[in-house]
Amino acid sequence: MRNLIVLFLVVMLSSCMQDNATDNLSLAETNIQLYNDATIYQSIIGSRGEEISDAFLIDSAYIVGDWLTLRVNYSGGCNQHSFAAYWSNAWNYSEPPQTHILITHNANQDYCEAWITQELSINLSWLMNGNIENPMILIIQNGSNNQDFIIY
Repeated sequence: MRNLIVLFLVVMLSSCMQDNATDNLSLAETNIQLYNDATIYQSIIGSRGEEISDAFLIDSAYIVGDWLTLRVNYSGGCNQHSFAAYWSNAWNYSEPPQTHILITHNANQDYCEAWITQELSINLSWLMNGNIENPMILIIQNGSNNQDFIIY
């Protein structure tokens, strides 16, 4: 019991002390919209950085059925964060075919410093035309950092 109380105090002291803190940011799964807009994709990809997207890291990615799930990390803990995904609207018809998805992050001016891990789920069914079983390469790019990407 004493260990549980100590753990509770450590968690409370390390989190932000604001009234609008959200409860379930760590490991929460969020479905995000995949936008099919090549113009927006091109404008973001050409100027990736913190003026386009708040900082975050892409930790891992996996596909189950029609859903792409990304595990991302970022600092925060006091405000609700949001993410968006943009498809390049183009396929490279190599073997296997390739396409790009760009992820952006809006921290909503959350300057707290807790390290958050969150899973983002993106429905790819319309992108893959129901044929997600075929071999393909997804290049998932970080909107805040042109050096951070993951190839699935």
